[in-house]
Amino acid sequence: MITRMGVWLLGDVARTAVIAMYLSALSCIIAAAFAVPMSASPFQPSDAAFRLARLMALLGSVSGFLFGVTGVAYFWMSGQASDRAFVVTEMALMGGIAVFLLAVAMLRQMQHSRSRPR
Repeated sequence: MITRMGVWLLGDVARTAVIAMYLSALSCIIAAAFAVPMSASPFQPSDAAFRLARLMALLGSVSGFLFGVTGVAYFWMSGQASDRAFVVTEMALMGGIAVFLLAVAMLRQMQHSRSRPR
């Protein structure tokens, strides 16, 4: 009973993560679509719109990785994926997460170095 409930919970987390991923992707596109024309005018808050677009892209990426990890675990625990497919996919996801975290750290460091006064 507890194992079945855990599998259902994994499935629900995966479904919620994929919904969050799609909604944040749509929000990122909308924020960027507003930010580009706003950047042409000096009195518009285009910096805030670009920052919102970046945050939505970050949220979508994290949600996508969460969907990948929980979705693969759900299919493996429910018997729809083989052990080899589970291990290979999870290893690829962990490698992707490592590259993603490295890229985010580098972007934050670049942003921090630009914002420091000289």
